[in-house]
Amino acid sequence: MTIRPSWLDPYLSRLGIADPGEPSPESLAALHRAHVERIAYENIDIQLGRPQSIDPADSIRRVLSGRGGYCFNLNGALSALLSALGYRVTRHRGAVHNGNLVPAPDRYGNHMAVTVDLDGEIWMVDAGLSNAHHEPMRLVEGEHRQGPFVFRLERAGAWSPYVQAAQLDVAPLNADTDLSGTSTIDGEAVGGNPGPVEIWRFVQDTTLSSGSFAAMDFTLTPAEWTQFLPYHAELSTSPASPFVTTAQVYRRDAQGTDYIIGCVLHRIEGRDAPAKRELTSVTEWFEAATDLFALDLADVTIEDRERLWRRIRAAHEERLAEQAAAVIESAPAPAPAPAPAPAPAG
Repeated sequence: MTIRPSWLDPYLSRLGIADPGEPSPESLAALHRAHVERIAYENIDIQLGRPQSIDPADSIRRVLSGRGGYCFNLNGALSALLSALGYRVTRHRGAVHNGNLVPAPDRYGNHMAVTVDLDGEIWMVDAGLSNAHHEPMRLVEGEHRQGPFVFRLERAGAWSPYVQAAQLDVAPLNADTDLSGTSTIDGEAVGGNPGPVEIWRFVQDTTLSSGSFAAMDFTLTPAEWTQFLPYHAELSTSPASPFVTTAQVYRRDAQGTDYIIGCVLHRIEGRDAPAKRELTSVTEWFEAATDLFALDLADVTIEDRERLWRRIRAAHEERLAEQAAAVIESAPAPAPAPAPAPAPAG
């Protein structure tokens, strides 16, 4: 007899779902929509210099407290939720990138990807890709339209699992099973991949990519959540990490996406340019985070709010200065003054 986790009903309550029903494409879509609409992608604690745990159990507690997180938190919690509801879930190592360069094998792990097997059909689910898909996608090549946005899934090739094993600074893709591919989620076996590692690519809608990323490649080899720890450490503490340099909050809905980058609130709907509004005070910023993005930030003290706001404004002013300098640098040089006419002979 399966024991129902004590956190399951409070989690579903946070999603506004009383009865998710039996596993099905329709139920999975309803859970996914609710998750990206109600649980924000956010990096507030990283900005405050106190990175959160990515243990799925801690991520679930974080969700229940009214917070969100980034991919390791959101997909870690969502995959545990789906597993508890009877779905066959697998976590995978992914690599977010700008679309111009194929990620090196050691970058697979900067994103936690998730798939669900429903009666032999594989679905990509992802609550941790900032402003990306609103619903799950069948793992089928081609365009996937959701509302006004068009995403794409494509096969991106394959490479030997031993390529990854040769990387010394990260764990191999399936370290616990000497590259057989068998792994577990919440204690359950979730499959195997003894041959070359198959790579899929999710391509972001071009309108949305201006506010986030261009593409994400992911393997179909199962991964343990602990394999993402080195990447979490890098992304949450490195001075070069965008999560350290820039405050970010995102949510999706059927019509579009809301997001805060630094101190600018954006709204994208359809193919139009995003509507933007600058948040000009700490009060305005936190009101947007709590009211629009449904974040419970009661644990963020007044001192921490002021400290975060100073950091956000300083980064904003620095970006404005860099943009102004770039405009000056790209401006054409003024034409030389014409030479004076020669004096008349006389």
